[in-house]
Amino acid sequence: MEQQSTEWHHWRRKGIGASESAIIAGISPYKTAYQLWEEKTGRFPDGTEIHWGITRGIELEPKARALFEVEFNLDMEPVCREHPTHSWLRASLDGWNEDERAILEIKCPGKKHHTEAQMGEIPELYMYQLAHQIAVMDAKKIFYYSFDGEKGVCIEKDAIEFKSLMAKVIKNGKKFWDGVEKDVHPEFIDRDFVDVRPLKKKNDFEKLKRTKADLINSVKAYREAESKVLEGLPTSDRIRCEGVRMIFKKDHYEFIYPTNLINKDYQPCPLMHLWNTHAKRLSKIRGMAGAREASAKARWKEFPDEEYWVNVVRKINASKFCNGDNQFGAWKADFDWFIKPVTHLKVSEGKYDDDKLKTDKFDFARIFS
Repeated sequence: MEQQSTEWHHWRRKGIGASESAIIAGISPYKTAYQLWEEKTGRFPDGTEIHWGITRGIELEPKARALFEVEFNLDMEPVCREHPTHSWLRASLDGWNEDERAILEIKCPGKKHHTEAQMGEIPELYMYQLAHQIAVMDAKKIFYYSFDGEKGVCIEKDAIEFKSLMAKVIKNGKKFWDGVEKDVHPEFIDRDFVDVRPLKKKNDFEKLKRTKADLINSVKAYREAESKVLEGLPTSDRIRCEGVRMIFKKDHYEFIYPTNLINKDYQPCPLMHLWNTHAKRLSKIRGMAGAREASAKARWKEFPDEEYWVNVVRKINASKFCNGDNQFGAWKADFDWFIKPVTHLKVSEGKYDDDKLKTDKFDFARIFS
């Protein structure tokens, strides 16, 4: 089969080529596993378009092979093969010597990778490709030949050095190909998504992430609360306590709550989180209890609107007066002052704005009124 022919492209689409093992492993800079899966399942063109780098490699390959054969006195025939038991594992070799059971892999890379070859190193990207080829051919050795157009640098490796990598190539390849046959795509990575930055959406996404975090913490707290209420309760198939019914099912209790549970008295109060997040220059609080908690819940019950309270906290944070620039012993606003009954209304009305304080005579005693 002639490589780069229509027949060759069709054959290659029906399996995993050696250069595709790095893609499946997630280390290829050129393509993701999901993009490759789209090609193999026919959802997207197979990506066989010839760019300048591939064209250069195809044009220089015969010259590089001839120089290698003269230098090492080995005949290297280009061949296409399939793994004897995993037919989806396929390799198109630049050169194969049956007597030596040796593979020739020719690269005509850029300066960076050619310099690495001159230092005796093979890029990780190509190590997966070589392991793939060894697995298909059951080779004993491989010659990695980096060619700059005039002369080549050869790195010879024994197949045994690729043993662990070959196992990974086969394992990864089998999982990927099962996904192709069963129409199950591989996991997405960041490069599979289009990065967008629409205007005025940052706060919305911050709220979304914060709400998700709160949900996770709430579920954790809920599970802990379930375990706590069951401690010391009498064992029974059906229990009722404080209006909550519990039915034992196999190895756990199912909780049935009163129908009127969802009301304002049970709604969470986010003011502590909003204060600690947005009052950047002011002192944070570590918790809420007693009168503080009652006052915070009362304010939230009056205005259950996060955006409103975020704006209040930001105005406090932006006020020089509230941050100690005042004539009252460097007084600074704190959370307990923030949750007083009328503080948020005065802040919203602009009473503590810098431009307002320049013209108004401020009565400090009213801060605590």
